[in-house]
Amino acid sequence: MGDRPVDAPKAEDALRTSEARYRQLVELAPIAVYVHDGRRVLFGNAAFARLVGVADAGAAIGLAVASLVAPEQKALVRERFAALRDGETALPPAEFDLVRADGGRVPVEVMASQCVFAERPAIQVVLVDLTERRRAEQERASLETQLRRAQRMEALGTLAGGIAHDFNNMLAVIVANTTLAQLDLGQDHPVSVTLGDVLLATERARELVRGILTFSRQQPHRREPLRLSAIAREVQRLLRATLPAAVVLSVESPEDEEQVLADRSQIQQALMNLCTNAWHALEEGRPQHIEVRIDPLTVGPESRDVGAGRYVRLSVRDSGRGMDAATLERIFDPFFTTKPPGAGTGLGLSTVHGILKGHQAFVRVESEPGVGSTFALLFPVAGRDAEALEPHGEVRTHRGEGRSVLLLEDEEALITGARQLLERLGYAVSAHTTMEGAMAAFQRAPDAYDVVVTDNGMASGSGLQFARAVAHLRPEVPIILASGFLNDEVRRVSAEVGVRGLLEKPYSLEDLSRIVDQNARRRPRP
Repeated sequence: MGDRPVDAPKAEDALRTSEARYRQLVELAPIAVYVHDGRRVLFGNAAFARLVGVADAGAAIGLAVASLVAPEQKALVRERFAALRDGETALPPAEFDLVRADGGRVPVEVMASQCVFAERPAIQVVLVDLTERRRAEQERASLETQLRRAQRMEALGTLAGGIAHDFNNMLAVIVANTTLAQLDLGQDHPVSVTLGDVLLATERARELVRGILTFSRQQPHRREPLRLSAIAREVQRLLRATLPAAVVLSVESPEDEEQVLADRSQIQQALMNLCTNAWHALEEGRPQHIEVRIDPLTVGPESRDVGAGRYVRLSVRDSGRGMDAATLERIFDPFFTTKPPGAGTGLGLSTVHGILKGHQAFVRVESEPGVGSTFALLFPVAGRDAEALEPHGEVRTHRGEGRSVLLLEDEEALITGARQLLERLGYAVSAHTTMEGAMAAFQRAPDAYDVVVTDNGMASGSGLQFARAVAHLRPEVPIILASGFLNDEVRRVSAEVGVRGLLEKPYSLEDLSRIVDQNARRRPRP
């Protein structure tokens, strides 16, 4: 018996049925598939038409294959076609940019293999749109970058917090001894004016330390109603000795200026950064002018970049070199700087942006190369009924009237200055540098002290521990805790322990005398 003869018509019918099923499956597939002969598209499914950007699958037939390939990738595509012609049945996946009919590009993964189409050799190509995958990869890379940056900033914050603690102690010594020198010389002595400048500089340094502690998350924001013109004039006064004589720094503000709710030290830091950047942008041979202006601004609901409402606008305008569009897009990026290596950290404007974000404020920047730049900070109005806090005026001290103070501070230089200041005010001071010595003195005569003042961060232990032990022996005694780290946790525990007052280091004579006077037990007059 021989082989059964093949029924040709049935075989042809089966082939046509198979091809029809394959075509239907491919046409309905969600992944783009097309077939070409090396020059033109012979077939494309609906997903391919959508990917390419033509009306339908029929409109895709006849498209030049070369038009679908980015110019810089055509050589690689020709190499892949040659490999298929040389006998390769399928090629490994590769990533390319598909050029759409409108000229746009779509990242795709390409898988190509030999096939037969209309009884002729052809190449079948499967395309996977990588747009969402690329976006997810970019988002993941961005998140990883943010995580690394956050870890780096956290490490910097921890380091900054430790430095700020030591710096606070040094500032306290400077403040105490400068104040004592002023008291010795009297207000009429010419050197007293110079010492006043030293105290002004230490006040600025104290604000910088607060900014460092806020950056390191060891200091909470302290919002208070204030007028921006007061801060602007403080910055003007502080920068006057630093700016070259040719640079003019002017401040203009309205008489009926409204108040904003803000952290004084942070706004001062932001304005100092902006004015310093403006100074560095100035060029020789051109006007050397920096203008700080405060004015009201009402923003309507049509605004796209700022919420509707009433604002106080604090603007800093310079006549410097200006910035191009590419630089403007990156000025608030951390570590981005146009200064040469070693001349800037790139943190100044990113710090300004962070401060504004924390105040629910906005920034508008206008700049043009060769003309200059204007930074406008928009702060929501706090309301006219808020009580504004103006710059410190004349120091008002309070007399001790013989009341007794138990003072604990483990820094020898600090305790010497604080003791002398309190004694000048008429307090009787029992000063100690160790918790053991202070506790022994208190245990011997717990009723002898009208107020207890203790530092919080000491080598031998926490001032809060000492406060808790003192309160256990004599609950009614007023306790004042001095610290450069008055964060929310310290405030919470202080309230639980029974601390009556918190004194932020480095403190001035006025700060010390006021809080001691407010909390010290009044002794009856004989």
